[in-house]
Amino acid sequence: MLHEGREGEVRTPAGWSLEGVADGGHTLLARGPDHGSCEEPQLRVRELRDGRILVTAELVSPLGTYACNAMGHAGQTVRLPLGRPVAGRPVVGTGRRLPDPRDFQGPQVRSRADPGSPPPDVVGLRFRDARHALCVAGFGTRLTTGSEDGTVTTQGAPALPRRRPRWTTFPRCRTGKLPPVVVTATG
Repeated sequence: MLHEGREGEVRTPAGWSLEGVADGGHTLLARGPDHGSCEEPQLRVRELRDGRILVTAELVSPLGTYACNAMGHAGQTVRLPLGRPVAGRPVVGTGRRLPDPRDFQGPQVRSRADPGSPPPDVVGLRFRDARHALCVAGFGTRLTTGSEDGTVTTQGAPALPRRRPRWTTFPRCRTGKLPPVVVTATG
């Protein structure tokens, strides 16, 4: 589906993934889509009246540029400032995707060069959104207290293996093979 933008450009809805929070929950971190060399990804955030946080992503490209996808670029992490802290509000939006090893167009589980790399900050996110962000970063989740419908109040260090894991297949979020981050939530 294509949408016309300004004269001479085409806007195409695109996928994105939540990567965590920053600045004490006042900023969302989202990864934009992979894109071709002549496409410009744009991510936007809007705080809705019902309390939800809406994130949208588009690829903007000039008209008449059909061969530009030959040189691909990986999506980048974008900081999306909020008017007030996330505080458990649901993060929603069309195009939001979990990593899927069968979908090469969508986000992939990040492989960490250093097995000691820290997980993203997810305190203040709704648990379901935190699980998504940790998965994209290459971590699993283990909820010790609270509800899956609650807000993450604390997170611990991941239970990292002593040596770097060797993936025989693409890691998947729901298999339990990613190093878990222990979190507690409300509810």
